[in-house]
Amino acid sequence: LFTGVKSSDDTSIKDTCVQALRCCLMGAGAKMAADLRKQIASTLRSMLSSAEDSTRMTAAGCYGTLCAFMPEAELNEALEQLMDTDPSVDWKERHGNCCALGVA
Repeated sequence: LFTGVKSSDDTSIKDTCVQALRCCLMGAGAKMAADLRKQIASTLRSMLSSAEDSTRMTAAGCYGTLCAFMPEAELNEALEQLMDTDPSVDWKERHGNCCALGVA
């Protein structure tokens, strides 16, 4: 699924893979290796500023779900990034951050 998220150029396929990944995280997120969790978090974080609303919102939901399985230090860093109030940040990224906070 993660490969599909990273490699697909088709928005609908990418969004479907992200949503399926979110469902997998809900069931087995606690058992995920730290390296894989960090890779997934980095990829999802970059998708929070997507020009596509559907991609941004599905990535936000998945990232928020992933936050539940982050160790405290990693979670604090993620929340700090999500709550960035820098006015120069693009509105799409702010929207993605807000959606992710709503789930986290």
